[in-house]
Amino acid sequence: MHELLLDYLRRKSISPASEYLHQAYLSFKMFVPLFSDLKFRIYKNLANIFTLPEFMSAEEAFKLVDIELELLYDRLYTKTVILNSVKGLILLSISLLSCICGFIAFSVIISKRGYPQVDIAVTYLLLVGAILADTFALITQLFSKWTLRQLTKPGSKKLPKCVDGVINYWLGYRKRKKGITSIAQSSLLKYCLHSKATTITTVAKKLRFGNTILEKSLHQLDQKRWPPAWIDIELELKNFIYKNLKDKREQYGKKKFDSKSLSCLLNKGAYELLKREKLHEEMGWSLQDLEFTHSLLLWHIATDILYYDQRRRYPQTSFSGHCRISKHLSDYMMYLLVKAPFMLRKGIGELRYRDTCREAAKFFNLEMRIQGVRLAATTLLAIDAECRGFFYQMKGQGKSVFFGGSALAIQLRRLSQGGKLRMDEEQDDNGRMDEDEVWKIISGVWMEMLVSAANHCNWKDHKTQLRHGKELLTHVALLMAHLGLSKHIRMTDLPPQLKAEGDNYNPPWNWDELDRLAYYLA
Repeated sequence: MHELLLDYLRRKSISPASEYLHQAYLSFKMFVPLFSDLKFRIYKNLANIFTLPEFMSAEEAFKLVDIELELLYDRLYTKTVILNSVKGLILLSISLLSCICGFIAFSVIISKRGYPQVDIAVTYLLLVGAILADTFALITQLFSKWTLRQLTKPGSKKLPKCVDGVINYWLGYRKRKKGITSIAQSSLLKYCLHSKATTITTVAKKLRFGNTILEKSLHQLDQKRWPPAWIDIELELKNFIYKNLKDKREQYGKKKFDSKSLSCLLNKGAYELLKREKLHEEMGWSLQDLEFTHSLLLWHIATDILYYDQRRRYPQTSFSGHCRISKHLSDYMMYLLVKAPFMLRKGIGELRYRDTCREAAKFFNLEMRIQGVRLAATTLLAIDAECRGFFYQMKGQGKSVFFGGSALAIQLRRLSQGGKLRMDEEQDDNGRMDEDEVWKIISGVWMEMLVSAANHCNWKDHKTQLRHGKELLTHVALLMAHLGLSKHIRMTDLPPQLKAEGDNYNPPWNWDELDRLAYYLA
């Protein structure tokens, strides 16, 4: 799509400085029906529309979808679209001039009449505040994406050189800005060790209102009190996500855009990854035939345990890229489960999370009396050395998966200790696999979970969450749509009447009249 779009913009004589803005706007126009849960039906002959060029970097791709989401936010939740019309700018100008005239009139009148000094000061303050607010609003609208697009689109009047220079400078400045810059993180182990989860559970048990709505409400209040951490998104994470999505697009093309193949690519990728690594027989239980949030919790607990254990063993060593990516994606998915569960697949994820937290908190604080998260991780791994069947026999309370996640962590740890798993593959001189290889598998599983969550999240839910800020899951979902990796984008064969035109027939594609293309919206 990107190359076709560039060709279209160059034919329209769009200046290079504003090219990226027009690309984002036209892409936004194309994909905006998705956010109303409408579906696309595109002929397979036009499959090249759903591609991103080789020369586009991950940073540029994320920046493109970020601008599209900013345009969507403006349209849904602000008055920007109205105010950027000629009528809107005139009304803003009138409002500003009215405030200035009021300021001048008040200054003239006040010199002729005696008023208390406090009243005069307050009135001046209010008038100056109104002038500054309207001035800021007018400048913001004049330099907004919508106005700049109008000023630089084909057919617009030629601007004076000084104005054109200011616009080009501002466009260049905006282009240098990064896309999504941070993501939220939530660690189940940290929460259970430092929150009031244990106190709530103990009190509930003594007062005999355990497993009731009251206990659930108390846990929810405690979770709200425990704010998520925020970290900067590093380029390595963007590169990792972008590369994996492009690989999936390549596989989809090799399958001739078959809908069943797409469903398998987006929903069963984690299990297929274990299958390729010959680990499905030992670890497939954590993914196969389980509710999505069940698998998410299992892998989050396992990732947390391995990560903090590694931090204890190598406190001065910097972690590998796959280790950092695994931890960031794991904590991000847990944040979604806790703070935005509607963006994940429907199920009993909240109940399962609450029961897991309750059991983990009881284990750490009442039975083992553990304080530090690193010691907790090491303890969970060390217990298995004395009693390997312990975790497998413990099913936990209610819907808890705490001991199941611990068992998965032990299985993953054994991969780098030369255990029974993966004995058919080459190992180093100490009979161990490289730990980074284990983290590569874990990061791959988390990437597949992220893709599955993005695919299943309702586009209206993406739209709702946009009001509260930029979400990595929404960026990934829109990037997938750019690559045709969405259940809402259906690739179809040409109808018989068009096949008669010949094998080289290419259906027309008009960026200015997308709504008139019969094969655009299903």
